[in-house]
Amino acid sequence: MDDNSRSQRTNTILRRSLRTCISGFVALVALTIPYFSDFMTLLGSLGASMLIFVFPVIFDFRLYGFSNRSSKDIGQGILILCMGALCAVIGGMEAITALWKDFHGQ
Repeated sequence: MDDNSRSQRTNTILRRSLRTCISGFVALVALTIPYFSDFMTLLGSLGASMLIFVFPVIFDFRLYGFSNRSSKDIGQGILILCMGALCAVIGGMEAITALWKDFHGQ
C-alpha cells in the first residue's frame, strides 16, 4: 500500500467525519432553537430573493458598467432590482409575522 492510497483513504475518512459532525450540529440547532422553521423561512426568503434577483443584476452592473448599455437595459435591471427587493420585503414580513405570533402565543 503506497502513501497516495493511504492519504486518499485518510482524506475520505476526514471528509465523512466532518460532514457527519456538521449534520449533527445542524440537527442539534434545529432541535434546541424554538421556532426554527419560521427562522429558516425568514433566512430563505431573504436569501433566495437576493440570490435570484438582486445579486445577478448588481454583479452584472459592477462587471460591465453602465457606459455600453442602453437606457432600456439599465431600466430593466432597475426593475428587476425593485422586484427582488419587493419579494424580499414581502417574504420577510410574512416570516417575521409568523415569528411574532410564535413568540407571543397568538
